[in-house]
Amino acid sequence: MKYLKLYEQFRLITEEKKEMNKVISYPGIKSNDNLPPLLLIPGGDGIPKVDFTNLAPLLSERFDLFTFYYDGSKGGNAKDVCSDIASQLEEKLGDRLSKLNVLGFSMGTSFGFWIIKSLGGKFNGRFICVDASAPQAASSDRYVHNTLKNNTPRRYQCIVLPFYEDDRKTGKFPLKEGEEANQNQALSFGYSFSKEIESKIEKDDADFNLENCKVDDFVFNAQAEYESWRKSKSLVVEFIDQPNQIGKGEHYPSKLNPSGIWLKGKRFELPEEYFGNRTIKSTSKDVYPDVDFIKNLMKLNGIKDSNDVWVVQDKQWDGPFFCDPKCDWKGKIDFLSKQANGLVGTIMRDPKKPETLDDSIDVIVVRAGRTKDGNLTQAEAEKNKNEFPNNNTKVVILRGVEHFNICQNGSSQIAELAMKFFK
Repeated sequence: MKYLKLYEQFRLITEEKKEMNKVISYPGIKSNDNLPPLLLIPGGDGIPKVDFTNLAPLLSERFDLFTFYYDGSKGGNAKDVCSDIASQLEEKLGDRLSKLNVLGFSMGTSFGFWIIKSLGGKFNGRFICVDASAPQAASSDRYVHNTLKNNTPRRYQCIVLPFYEDDRKTGKFPLKEGEEANQNQALSFGYSFSKEIESKIEKDDADFNLENCKVDDFVFNAQAEYESWRKSKSLVVEFIDQPNQIGKGEHYPSKLNPSGIWLKGKRFELPEEYFGNRTIKSTSKDVYPDVDFIKNLMKLNGIKDSNDVWVVQDKQWDGPFFCDPKCDWKGKIDFLSKQANGLVGTIMRDPKKPETLDDSIDVIVVRAGRTKDGNLTQAEAEKNKNEFPNNNTKVVILRGVEHFNICQNGSSQIAELAMKFFK
C-alpha cells in the first residue's frame, strides 16, 4: 500500500531558538483576543508548522490560535509537561480559558488528553483528535510495537521528475515549509506482514513483539497496484534491484541503464545504437538515475509534460539501487525506540487501567480513510471503543487521505468540522 510520511522521516527539531514546551500564539498568525482560543498540538515531530501549515490559516478566521513546540525524543515526564502547559494556559488566557478548545494531531492527541485532564473542571470546551485518540501502551516496548503495525518496509519509491531533479540538486523537494508531497509528486509502495504475523497482531499477544520480525515475515502484495499505477503514467523509468541480494554480484541497474522503461504501462526498449554509440550521455558525476538521460527518453518518445514522468527506485539503504527491507525495518525501530525512551514513552495511557476524560466533554476522532490495508470502514474505525478518550467520543472518516497527509489534503474538511463542532 502507498504511503509517504514515515516515522523515521519525521523532521528533527533543529531550530534551537524555539523554546520547547512554552505556549505561544501560532507562528505567523496575529492573535485576536475577540475570538475563542484554540490550542493546536502537532504530531511526533513537535513542530506546529510541519502539520498545520494549511489548516491553521483556515482556522484563524474563527479562532485565536495557540500552540507549543516539543521534542518527543528528549527525556522527561510528558505528563508533567502537560500539567505545566495547562498552568500556562490558565495564566495566559485568564477568563477566556472557559472558551478553550483543543485539536491534536497524531501524538498531539496524547498531549491534548493530559492537558485537558490537568485542567480538570476548568476545561469547558471540546476536543478533536486527528488520526489518533491518545494511544494506550503498557510500556515503551509496546509503544514501538503498536506504531510499527502501520509502518512496514518500503519496496518502491516513486518521485515525479521535477521533484526528483530538485531533490538531486538541493537535497529536498520544492515545497514550502510544512508542506508534504502529495501523490501526484511522490509516493511509496510497501511490504505487508505475512498472514502469520497479521494473526499474531490480531491476537495482541503481549509476548509477541514486532521488533523481532525477520525479512521472511514480510510479503509484497502491492505489485498489481503498482503496475496499475504505472499504466496511468506517460513515462516511468525504473531503477529497481532484487531485494536482499547483497554480496551476490553486481546490482544491474545504473544511472544510464534502468531496469525498466514504461510508456503507459508498455515496456520500451532502448534502441541498439544507444548501447553501441552512447547517443545518450550523462553530465552528472553522481551515481543516481541521470536526469539528462531521462529527459532524452522524453524527447525520444515525444513526451513534453515532465509532471507525468516518474523515477522509481528501491528503498535506498546500501547503495543507490539496493533494496533491503531488513535495514529499512531497523531504521524505523531505532527511531521509535529513541522516541519511546523520551517524552513520548511517558505519555501513553495504561491499557490495563486506562484513564479517560469526563463524559461531559464532547470528543471527535477524525480518521484517515486510507490505510496501508485499503479503505477504512466505519466499523473498523469504531472497533476499539475501549481505547477512545471517553464514552462520548464520535468517529468521522475523511475519505481519500492518509495519516501522513490528513492535515494537508484534509485541511478544508477538518476546518469545516472544527467550526461546526467547537463552541
